Amino acid sequence: MKTITRILMLCIGLLGYNAVNAQEGCTDLSACNYDELATEDDGSCDYVSCQGCVIPAACNYDAEALWSDDSCEFSCYGCTDPTACNYSVEYTIDNGNCDYELCAGCLDEEACNYNPQATLDAENCEFETCLGCTDVTAFNFDPTALIDDDSCIYECVSPIIDWVVSTCEGGFLYVDFNVTDLGNAGPWNMVNNISTGTMVIDEVGAYELGPFSSGDVVVCTLISQLFSSCIATSPTLSCTNSITEVNQLDFNVYPNPANELINIEFESATTGEVVIYSSNGQLVVSEPLQSMNRVEISTDNLAEGIYTVVLVQDTGISRKTLIVTH
Repeated sequence: MKTITRILMLCIGLLGYNAVNAQEGCTDLSACNYDELATEDDGSCDYVSCQGCVIPAACNYDAEALWSDDSCEFSCYGCTDPTACNYSVEYTIDNGNCDYELCAGCLDEEACNYNPQATLDAENCEFETCLGCTDVTAFNFDPTALIDDDSCIYECVSPIIDWVVSTCEGGFLYVDFNVTDLGNAGPWNMVNNISTGTMVIDEVGAYELGPFSSGDVVVCTLISQLFSSCIATSPTLSCTNSITEVNQLDFNVYPNPANELINIEFESATTGEVVIYSSNGQLVVSEPLQSMNRVEISTDNLAEGIYTVVLVQDTGISRKTLIVTH
């Protein structure tokens, strides 16, 4: 009986000892706050505070994280060279793909190929392709020109041509002409009032026209390829007309541009003929003169465009450019 009593007392003592020495805490090995000394779980296990990026190469790597929360990101990878096109201060790890071409260009604001978006000098600036006349009042104003090259033309200078009726035989007429100077508005498209087609005058030298009929009176019109308002005309060329001088007679045409009519006024009483040619050399008006100081000609029936008014006398001819608008 004494033995049983002692055993019961020993058990009661052991139970009391364990109750006094039990330690509460998180006993889950997978928890962030697992307590290896805890003998009794108190429900405090935390599974969040130790999660993070566990990949050492990631931008947001967390050395203290125990478990991955799939938050790893690599946005800090990029070009770290400040001289490169794709450099960014946000990049902290170089990925070896620095670019030095996309932002390269001409940095000189005076150059034809200046690139305001460029940040690196490509050393490719050029100053020729954008040269031209930048004056809007000039004949040869070039809206694409960025740099003025002093080429602006304010007065149209016609070509210098020697005209000769070379043949009047067998019922045919041939004209030889020698271009000694192209003027400042060439090349020139040349048409005449008899035949169709266009001859391009683009260099000095000798040319031939024909054959025409021996009874034809030929007038050639030269129109600048550069400026359509720049027009030159030949003297009248025929087998019976030996006039070779041009621009020795003076007269005025007004209003110019014209709408319904024009007045042609001479310095003195004039006998001869006023003829008007279209820009393609077609005779559109012929008005005889008999000791007249002024003549009025209707332009109602003329299409809008550029015409040449020619005063013809026995002593020579003269011409003026006329613009018709309606």
